[in-house]
Amino acid sequence: PRSYTAEDVVEIHTHGGSVCATRVLNACLRTNMCRLARNGEFTLRAFLNGRLDLSQAEAVHSLIRAETDEAAVEALKTLRGGLSNDVKEARGKMIDVLAELEARLDFDDEMVPLDANKIAKEVDEAKEVALSALKTSQKNASLSTGCTLAIVGRPNAGKSRLLNRWTKSERSIVTDVEGTTRDVVEATVNVSGVKITLLDTAGIRGGSGNSNNNSDDRNRNSNKEEEIDIIDKVEAVGIERSKIAARGADLCAFVLDASRGWERADETVWREALDVARNAIFVANKMDDITNNKSLIEEMKSDPSGKMKPFLMDRLRVPEYVLEKCTLDNVVFLSAKEGFGIEDLESKVSNAFESGLSSVEGDAYFVSSRQSEALKHAVEAMERVKESALNDLPVDFWTIDLREAAVALGEVTGEDVTEDILGTIFERFCIGK
Repeated sequence: PRSYTAEDVVEIHTHGGSVCATRVLNACLRTNMCRLARNGEFTLRAFLNGRLDLSQAEAVHSLIRAETDEAAVEALKTLRGGLSNDVKEARGKMIDVLAELEARLDFDDEMVPLDANKIAKEVDEAKEVALSALKTSQKNASLSTGCTLAIVGRPNAGKSRLLNRWTKSERSIVTDVEGTTRDVVEATVNVSGVKITLLDTAGIRGGSGNSNNNSDDRNRNSNKEEEIDIIDKVEAVGIERSKIAARGADLCAFVLDASRGWERADETVWREALDVARNAIFVANKMDDITNNKSLIEEMKSDPSGKMKPFLMDRLRVPEYVLEKCTLDNVVFLSAKEGFGIEDLESKVSNAFESGLSSVEGDAYFVSSRQSEALKHAVEAMERVKESALNDLPVDFWTIDLREAAVALGEVTGEDVTEDILGTIFERFCIGK
């Protein structure tokens, strides 16, 4: 049979609508001659019957969950056998070398002298295959689960308006009142094939709103004081969550209100959230309040050192250490209100994520976290084999590590895999796949 599972299959077609299909399904179940499929059971049967290897079966799950075209393309490459063919070839080399060495344990006197350099070269070739696949694993993680970008800045810098403009939605409330955003608001965008989760954070400031210590507050009635105290506590929680989001995000966009320039409030945000951030983009927002001359912005972009840097440091009073961390290549001028500069921001974000991901030459395949761990073990074992060969250690040492490398590579394709691992893999599938 040419079915997905390589088994005989009966297909029952019913009229449209869920009622007819449900009644037919229930009638079949009442015969006690069939049952509902378990999670991933069809793909599991395809694997057990040799229709797919394990890397291809996992690619099915990745393809189902793909949220961008690029993630789907890489899953399809693996599903068509790209990864498994390379890994099987590398595993075959390990088994060939292992067979020769084990034969030498009994018949070394009857064989030609051992060529350690040749074996080291073959191990290196197999290791390069594993390393090439590993280079795609970080990118795969980003394509599968996406990346996070925290939009950080002082209150009323335009963070919420930027999120709304970027996502073409009204996810965040926008007002002239400082501290409108009290919690982290999430929204997603697709940037160059990668799903980016945007985190609109509460504006960070040293104080948490209106203080109850001045004379005006003391004259208010107790109910008003209690209300203000509750608001301050809520904002304080939101600010703390903003700091956590900024420190944990893959990338931060620091938003400066260009109409006001760098102030002590911006210093507070930078010190408490951005100073330890892994990657940051500097966003000068509200540029429409400074100039309507977009050609000026283009001139600064074309001459970062000569025109952009003096503008940032002299006109906006941005400290040099901030520009050193973000670099002039990661500076964006925009207006969330008017909508210009968003494409430039997307370009900077795309470049930042791509530089943080492994650069992949040639075909990039889907590599799951399980496969990535197996490939790492294989690489470590092959490195030990090479060391044993070059240091003239007994052949017994070589065979131990060669066998470990072959088993690890076999775990990628399913040629060496336990029943527990299969159960863990396929229980993640939805029913019907």
